[in-house]
Order: sequence, then structure tokens, then C-alpha cells
Amino acid sequence: MRNRISLLSAWLAMLAGLAGCGSGTLNVVTLPSSVLNPGVVYLSSSTYSAAQGAGSIVVTITRGGGTDGTRTVDYATTSGTAVAGIDFTATSGTLTWSAGDGSARQVAIPISDTAPFSGSRSFGFVLSSPTGDGSVSTPATATLTIFGNAAAAGTAGAFAFSAASYSVGQAAGTVSLTVHRGGGAAGAVTVDYATASGTASAGAQFTTTGGTLVWADGDATDRSVTVPVSNATPFSGTKSFSVTLTNATGGASLGSPASATVTIAGSGGVAKPGTLAFAASAYAVGQAAGTATITVNRTGGTSGAVGVQYATADGTAIAGSNYTSASGTLSWPDGDATAKTFTVAVSNVAPFSGTKNFSVVLSAATGGATLGAPASTTVTIGGSGGAATAGSLALSAATYTVGQAAGSAAIAVNRNGGSMGAVTVKYLTGDASAKAGTDYTAQSGTLQWADGDVTAKTFNVPVSNATPFAGTKSLSVTLSTPTGGATLGSPASAPVVIDGSGAVGTTGIFWVYTNGVFAWPGDYSFVSTIDYKDTSGAPLSPPYDIKWTVTGAWGGFQPYATNWSFDTTPYTYLRFAMKPTVAGQKAIVYFMLVGDKPVGVSVNVLDYGPAPVVGQWAVYTIPLSDIGVANTNIYKFAIQDQTGLSSNVVYLDDIGFVPAGY
Repeated sequence: MRNRISLLSAWLAMLAGLAGCGSGTLNVVTLPSSVLNPGVVYLSSSTYSAAQGAGSIVVTITRGGGTDGTRTVDYATTSGTAVAGIDFTATSGTLTWSAGDGSARQVAIPISDTAPFSGSRSFGFVLSSPTGDGSVSTPATATLTIFGNAAAAGTAGAFAFSAASYSVGQAAGTVSLTVHRGGGAAGAVTVDYATASGTASAGAQFTTTGGTLVWADGDATDRSVTVPVSNATPFSGTKSFSVTLTNATGGASLGSPASATVTIAGSGGVAKPGTLAFAASAYAVGQAAGTATITVNRTGGTSGAVGVQYATADGTAIAGSNYTSASGTLSWPDGDATAKTFTVAVSNVAPFSGTKNFSVVLSAATGGATLGAPASTTVTIGGSGGAATAGSLALSAATYTVGQAAGSAAIAVNRNGGSMGAVTVKYLTGDASAKAGTDYTAQSGTLQWADGDVTAKTFNVPVSNATPFAGTKSLSVTLSTPTGGATLGSPASAPVVIDGSGAVGTTGIFWVYTNGVFAWPGDYSFVSTIDYKDTSGAPLSPPYDIKWTVTGAWGGFQPYATNWSFDTTPYTYLRFAMKPTVAGQKAIVYFMLVGDKPVGVSVNVLDYGPAPVVGQWAVYTIPLSDIGVANTNIYKFAIQDQTGLSSNVVYLDDIGFVPAGY
């Protein structure tokens, strides 16, 4: 906003100069060739706090709203009830961001424990002197509170979070908030805490968490509140929730901040305006149909309002004789990925034999959207002036494209070259890389035309967004068995391409096991037989699950790779999906070297995802650093039963190592 005001001021100054010119004089005000958007610099919170023995208070400075050009800003501490040189070390300096850099900066201000005090003391932190045509936004100042180590006799103290705001990546698994007891430590005290939904929803982006923190008499040690965050449904941008302290007991009180905001940065990638393209590179319509319906898809992103222009152009079909020229603009609001259609009128006033065609072209995409392929399409008109025939039945396009979140793909079938008699044709879908029951719902049926009817008929193929994927998957649609004298035209078969809705893809992931395939070389002799059928004997629909039977209280369902050294260096997380079959089923994860010697520590998967529910899949993402894996000598990893139950079954799928940023 400040940049826009500055630009407006420059224009007003120019206009004022022009107004004051004489008849023979022109004052020229030169504006920059392009107006940069360097953004604004601000503090992530207006309050920070730490115990006197913490060593430092860390302040976060953010550059937001733009990253054009180089930005700098000065910072400095100011004394308050806390005095520089006694309670903290005076700190000042300059922070610099280069062009394109929007990452946060942190400044650590040392605090001293050499002179313990009771209660709390505070000092200030100020941003000033921004450069780079930018400005400092609110908050530009913060109050930093130090909770003293020397408890006043008989004072129970006060509870407060160490910061008013926290941030965490969606794939991190958990976020921890620190709670201080400051200003006194007399007596046993407690305080309650609880989460509350904001733009982040409990059960979707984080797990509802609440409880009570307890301190003994004389204890002023910090406590942590840990809240699980979920990556089961990746999203773009940020979402937030709050954690609040209440009901202090034992004579203690609530300090500030007693409520903190947790911001989750989505793992679904940066939101994009998307790509605009025709649903097919070719359409066909009978001359007597009256209109041709053309579809344009928005794929690859839904950020912001976008639009695109379309216009027809003559080919062998002539506007005014065979069709009516058409042009216009299609628009999508922010978040909308619904396919848009427009119609072009075709004329039967002058029947002709054979076919004629015209083209339609997309241009001038707006709102940051780009033109995809195909950006032009050909419409073929089947003439109605030939000998009376039943006609041919063909798909309206050689390829169909649909966004995974669109809900369904509409498939049109045209009757060309004749309309004599009632005719029918059968249609059927088939798997390719897209699988029925997971990515789409299989369809089959019969389309019918009455005598004289050349209107295009449509059937829908439902597509599913229940399991988001990146990239594309495809299925096929096929016509067969025409009746009534009709024949199959071309194309009689076509792929339907599903454009993934932006979830984490396979690029960069090293799969150990996914969709029925082991991708990790090595010895899997410890793995139980993979069962691809359910209890009734019917084959399982993809994803094909590993079914491990646990036969002892500590029987393992362990995907071993005993003869190959796996280098974990490029990877940050271990991720897998698990579906329990009995209540209370849990699992632990650890790594082993030769001789089954554990490496690092074992972790409980319940700390990295939702509580297991019988018969339901859940995804668990575990940082390798939590397991203590940081070398290149790993020979096997194990996912092992922890229930102590004597016999039960667990299903696992999509086991892989994931790099940072996914």
C-alpha cells in the first residue's frame, strides 16, 4: 500500500508540474521504468519472553508483500525495567535482503543470569531506517520480557508463553510451545492449556490438544506443550490455530502472552493461478445440431481470479454461411477450477456433403494464468446434404483433460454424416495409470439417438480427489457396438487425462514400497506374504497393500533390506501409511545395522500423526533426525508391532524416504 501511495504522489507531482507550465514550456517528470514492490519489513510478534537463565531471547523479522530489489533495515534494543549491561546485552545492527529473498531473519539478544532478580523485567526492540523503497510495517517494535530466576519469597509466579506466535511446516509432524513460570516459584502450581481452531481446523490440520502443566514448589523450569500437525491433506499458503492458558492454581497468575497463535505453512506448494487450455484439440458436430459446445479447463492452480479470450476463425467452413463467428471472455474467480464452456452456432440453411471445419483460438490470459496446450482447437461440421444415412458415432475429442478436483469429466459423443433412424452406441471406461475405485469411478452404458436426432450425447466419468496426487494419470473411454445402421467414426477411443490436485508427488521420493511394488533392493525374506485379496477372496483395489501378520507379542512387520547400504543424506523424512485391524494397535520405527544392532533411537508413530482407527488409513511423517539417522551406513529399517497382542494384522503402503520441501 505504501508503494502505491508513493507512486500516486509521484504522478500528482507530475500533474502539478504540467499544470504550472507556460504555453511554451513542458516540465517533464521522469518515473522509474518499472515500479518495484520491495515489500515491507515487520516483526513476527510484538511480544517475546524468556526465563533469565535461557541465555537469549530470539526475535524474528519478516519481509512480506514483495521481494523486488534489495532491502535493509536497522534494529536496536532499548532499555526498560531491564537494563542493558546488567540484565541483557545491548544489541544493534543492520539486516539485509537481496532481490527475490523473502526469508525471515532472526536476532538473538543475550540475557544475563549473573544478577538473579524476582518477578519480571522488560526492554524494547525497534526496527528503523528501512532502505530499498520499502517501509517498516506493524509491528515495528516489540517488548521483550525476562522472567527472573530469584523467586520472591511467597510468590507463586505467573505463567506465559515464550512468544505470542509460533510457526511450523505442515510436514513437521508436531509443534512445541514453551510455557514459562516467572516472577516466583513458591508453592505447587498448575495451569491448563487448550487448542482452538482458526483457519486451521482441528482434526484436519492439527489434533485437538489440552491438558494441565504442573510445577512443584520451587520449580521454575520451562514446560512444553506439543500439538500434532497433519500432512494428510497438503494445502498451499498458511493456516493458523491458537493455544490458550487458563485456570492458574496455587496462587499463580496468568502473564502475557497467555495465548499464542500457531501458523502452519502448507506443504502443497506455492499457490498458482493455473493454466488455461481447451479440453480437446478437436471437436465434431453435425450440421443440423444447431450449436457446437467448446470446453476450456483451468488446471495446475486456482490462485486468484483469471480470464482468457476466445475467437473463431474460418477454415473450409465460412462464418455467416456454415457457422456464426463467436468471440468473448471466459472468467474464473479465485479458487475456481470448474471447466467453462461456450457455444458456436452452426447453420443448416445450406446443407452440404462431407465435412467443413473452422478453428477457435485462446489468447490474452489474465490474472497470472498461462495458456496451455491445446490453445487452439478445430471444429469439424458433418454436412447434412448427403444421401440419407444413419451416420457415424464418434467421440467429440481425441483427448479429454480434467482437474482431479473437478468432480467429473464430461465425455460427448457426436452423430455425424447422417440422422436416419434410431441408433445407439455403447461406451466403457478402462484403467491406464488411473485406477478405477481410487482415481475415478468406472462407467459403462448405452447412448441413444432418435430418428433425425444429431444432438451430441454426453456421459460423465466421476473423478476422485480423495487421494490427491501430483502430475497426471489417465484412463480410457471406448465406443463399441453401434446399432441402427450407424458406424463407428474416429476417434472411437480416447484417453481421459486427470491433472493432479497438487499433493506431494513421486519426484524426489525414494520409494521402499508403493502400490504393490518393492523398490528397495535387498533381502525381504522377513516380510510375510503379500496378500492382494480381502477376506472374501476378492482382489483388493489399488493401492495394493502389504499385509503383515503379527504372530507374537513382539512380532515385527519389517521391510528389511539387509544386503544394501542406504544413504539417508539426501532425505529428511520417512513417511508411510498404516491401517490397523485391531483396537490399540501401535507401531515403533527404528533403524538397524548388520547384526540387527539398532541405530539412534526408536520412535512411536503416534507422535507423528493421528491416533490409529481400526480399518482407516493414516499417514505418518517422521523426521529422520528424530530417529538419530545421520550417516550412510544404514542396512535396514523396521516398523514393528508394539501392542503386545499375540496375533493381529496390519496393512502398510507408500513407504518412502522424502527430501526436504515435500
